Amino acid sequence: MFNGYSGETLDFMWGIRFNNDRAWFAEHKDTYLRVLYQPTLDLGRAVYDRMLERFPGLDVNLHVSRIYRDARRLHGRGPYKDHLWFSIRPEGDVWSHRPVFWFEVAPEGWSYGVGFWNATPQIMAAMRRDMDENPGRLERLVRAAGGRNLTLHRAFDVSRDAEEAMADAASLGIDTILTSGQAADCWSGRACLGQLLETGAPLEIMAGGGVGAEVIRKLRALYPLRTFHMSGKVTLPSAMGFRREGVPMGLPGLDEFSIWQTSEDHVRAAAHALQEEISC
Repeated sequence: MFNGYSGETLDFMWGIRFNNDRAWFAEHKDTYLRVLYQPTLDLGRAVYDRMLERFPGLDVNLHVSRIYRDARRLHGRGPYKDHLWFSIRPEGDVWSHRPVFWFEVAPEGWSYGVGFWNATPQIMAAMRRDMDENPGRLERLVRAAGGRNLTLHRAFDVSRDAEEAMADAASLGIDTILTSGQAADCWSGRACLGQLLETGAPLEIMAGGGVGAEVIRKLRALYPLRTFHMSGKVTLPSAMGFRREGVPMGLPGLDEFSIWQTSEDHVRAAAHALQEEISC
């Protein structure tokens, strides 16, 4: 069992969250290296070594994130992250061509997973085709979860037959389906959501896509939905002063001078809508 993180790790992460400036970080940089960066690197190396023992043919490398934020995307936030992650991925891949394994530790806890970021439609189509032609792989993944609760992602929304896909998910032991009702957003897909609920399948339907307080109220007036997925996203302008246009530093099509950020007000409004008496 890994025991590299300690109470000091939590103290540092909460400290940098509430004292996010260069003077505080300079004073605590040695603490950062000792209680957060080095344990994350040690854990990453242990996972990487175990992964290569099991799958020696993998062409992947270990990457530990920087604590420094991108100066173009601060928008009033401090220059440092209050969390750290590592990823195990092919060298030079930007998470958009092949799935990567990642682990993140933050003041509130830790998380891990395997996935893409901004994958192209062609890559996702190839993945869906592979899963459709080789369902046994998904069965092995469910067994490997060892009885943990499992959520089927919105790839469900591009299945040929929603009810058939839901029945397959239930037979595998999946607990929850995240879905927009096979539409661009869950309000547009409300008829499909209703049909899925009417099947009586032993699954939780988690509505996602375009979720906000008003959508939650309208959907709960129609159906007994209990679970929603939202980012609460707002787009904010970067605080960067000088801007050299036409020189992208990230993925094509990604606005260099806009920031996606979760709105606290949107999240509070959604939580309030969920606490209201269900009316359907």
